[in-house]
Amino acid sequence: MFLPASLAVVRETFDDPDERARAIATWAGIASVAAAIGPVLGGFLVGSLGWRSVFLVNVPAGLLAFGLTIWIVRLRSTQPTKRFDWGGQLTSIVMLGALCFAAIELPERGAGSPAVRLAAAIAVGAALGWFLIERRTRDPMVPLVWFRNPTFLAANLVGCLVYVGYFGMLFILSLYLHGDYGLDARRTGLALLPTAASLSVGNVIAGRLQAKVSPQRLIAGSLICAALSAPLAAGLLVGHASWPAIVGTLAIFGAGTSASVPPVIATVLEQVPEAASGVASGLLNALRQTGSLLGVAAASAASTLTPNLPAALWIVAVMAAVVYAFAAGSAIGWIRAPARP
Repeated sequence: MFLPASLAVVRETFDDPDERARAIATWAGIASVAAAIGPVLGGFLVGSLGWRSVFLVNVPAGLLAFGLTIWIVRLRSTQPTKRFDWGGQLTSIVMLGALCFAAIELPERGAGSPAVRLAAAIAVGAALGWFLIERRTRDPMVPLVWFRNPTFLAANLVGCLVYVGYFGMLFILSLYLHGDYGLDARRTGLALLPTAASLSVGNVIAGRLQAKVSPQRLIAGSLICAALSAPLAAGLLVGHASWPAIVGTLAIFGAGTSASVPPVIATVLEQVPEAASGVASGLLNALRQTGSLLGVAAASAASTLTPNLPAALWIVAVMAAVVYAFAAGSAIGWIRAPARP
């Protein structure tokens, strides 16, 4: 709930497109700092206090964010109240919940499992119900007319696919470093710290380039770099190459991934009215989280179904490269830069 609302505040605060693009890059950079700290902190918590302790981090972080929001954020205008779309909300919850169950249980139970099939059927049925409800309600949760805009559709698709590739790689890398290199939770977190830290570097690069490079070229170029580095990193890890080479390649993967995020967000927000920026950012965030779920599920399936971790690492790395390449092609083919005044 915090993420979509914070992006809506950014959209309302900055009127100039270039300033807004830099603000979004800053927003993404701060989020990347948290992503860099998370694996290390999680490793220490799991190693010291057990896996349940990682959930306690959300309590002080949430309270701090809540307090800072009340203290700092001042909206300049109020929007007219709309009716709450109960039907759209409930069907989307059922759809995503069933999809989560099916994706998580598929590697373990298999496609023939009655529970997996039932969950998949529920997800499809809920998606159809959501579509029918959104067509008929006066104040839809997500206006379906947005999906007629190829730029809006492509930007959301790219946002989803980026998370498929990144979180699939992050999951299999954690397993590989623990299983093949014998690192414990703390050292695995430290080994992944440069990769996570490179996310901030990518956001800084994107912030500097957004005013000079069209969004489709920035997105495509960043993702192509990440796509090329994923299988290269897998080869270096399987071959037990030097750590500087491995860390440098993974840093390129992380920076390329994150450099695509600010232009994707800016593109999505540019396609909708300012009053609807919270809904648009919420949709993008939901699709990105769905992408992370699918990426982790695919990596989990690869680690379960393949005979060894090196083979699973190669499969996930190639998957990430293919997904990123498709996302880059979608950006080039469908995303169009907004007209400059």
